[in-house]
Amino acid sequence: MRLPAAALLASGVLAPLAGAFYLPGIAPHDYKIGEAVELQVNSLTPSLNAENKLESVLSFGYYDERFHFCQPQGGPQAAHESLGSILFGDRIYGSAFDLHMLKDTSCEVLCAQTVPGAD
Repeated sequence: MRLPAAALLASGVLAPLAGAFYLPGIAPHDYKIGEAVELQVNSLTPSLNAENKLESVLSFGYYDERFHFCQPQGGPQAAHESLGSILFGDRIYGSAFDLHMLKDTSCEVLCAQTVPGAD
């Protein structure tokens, strides 16, 4: 009986000293300076309007044609999702943004879109 109590006490004392964490479906990655960083996009979810009323319960894909968002060359590619992402209804895709670790950039044109007046 004393061994489990000692192990429990030791784990309680040593646990705050641990410097690691784990998020299911996410593996840590150490980026090198200048290495490409993938930016992913998700579905757009509804929010409350000015009167605090929910106008819609439908989510829209980020690349839904009604939004006219810039797409990556070759079209959006679906990302590999974890079981949790699938259960929560996430629709994760790669984006057209070109990001690199510790590289400052500003005001780059991603693409040019024409939005019809009806939209």
